Amino acid sequence: MPLTLHNVSAAAPDDPNRRLLSDVSLAFEDGTVTLLVGRTGSGKSTLLQLLAGMRPPSSGEIRLNDEPLWRRRRVTQPLLLQLGLTFQFPEQQLFARSVRQEFGYSLRPYGLTAMEKEQRIQSACEDLGLGAAFDPDRSPFALSGGQRRRLALATTIAASPDWLLMDEPTAGLESAAARELLRYVQARKAAKGGIVIATHDLDLFLPLADRVIVLDCGTIAADGTPAALCGNPEPFVQAGVGLPSCVLLSHALARNGITPIPEGKLSPEDMADAIAERLKERRGVAINVASIPAECPDGNPESESKSNKSELHAPPPPQSQAAGLSQEGEHPPAAAKSLWYRL
Repeated sequence: MPLTLHNVSAAAPDDPNRRLLSDVSLAFEDGTVTLLVGRTGSGKSTLLQLLAGMRPPSSGEIRLNDEPLWRRRRVTQPLLLQLGLTFQFPEQQLFARSVRQEFGYSLRPYGLTAMEKEQRIQSACEDLGLGAAFDPDRSPFALSGGQRRRLALATTIAASPDWLLMDEPTAGLESAAARELLRYVQARKAAKGGIVIATHDLDLFLPLADRVIVLDCGTIAADGTPAALCGNPEPFVQAGVGLPSCVLLSHALARNGITPIPEGKLSPEDMADAIAERLKERRGVAINVASIPAECPDGNPESESKSNKSELHAPPPPQSQAAGLSQEGEHPPAAAKSLWYRL
């Protein structure tokens, strides 16, 4: 069920002559997670609203499953129910008197039975780890900002849309809630439809993404896989996005003589393993060099002995000193070795 845009443009509501998006053509495929990145005002939220049927395009066409989303300036209702959008600011999405009513309003268009509604609500709450604070009779406006954001996400997830569209979903979320959201996104990848996320949090979402679209002034500055864009990060810089931590770390290691980390190592766990391998390689080279007997230009064995002795008592390289390794022996203690290899 692909979601496509053909030469789509969008004008500012207060100025028809100012374009927020210009001639954008994209195709989003089933089973994929796509990130929309760009500086504030680049067109990310506008693009999400167009995909969700919240506003019509000024020109061009949007199609879902090869059917036009808009007909005669009216959105096609059956297609609209297959799309779910979470806003960047939860107060734009919540309005009911209770948490139960919020869920009820989101699920009303789907014609579900009372039992089906309850099952969906429970499933959405479990997916996002919602706890006792989300009493069904509690006012959503009595919740904290982070709790309201999680409730807004849950009401959209409960509708079970084929395409889930999220605008800065982790802004204002504590780390535990962000991890729950990541687990949900990862588990949902195999379902029908797909996920499109507008975000500034590249470090969090890059490891899960299949595709990254960089927007700059309403146009597509780059479109590729996370590994390809991290290998050639110039579009991030030109669009004012900033570099992901994995790229910054790889460049910093390269400046200090460590071979750059291979493409595709985007998560902290992958980076840690790759760094450990690089450090093992460097240590192996150092040991091999130190084990080669020094040449005796004067043919004097005593000279060779002194040379070897000077090597044995030479101070360790700055990297070893920084890591706190012992200077008395070539092999550090087990605890220090483990820490140094995993650092």
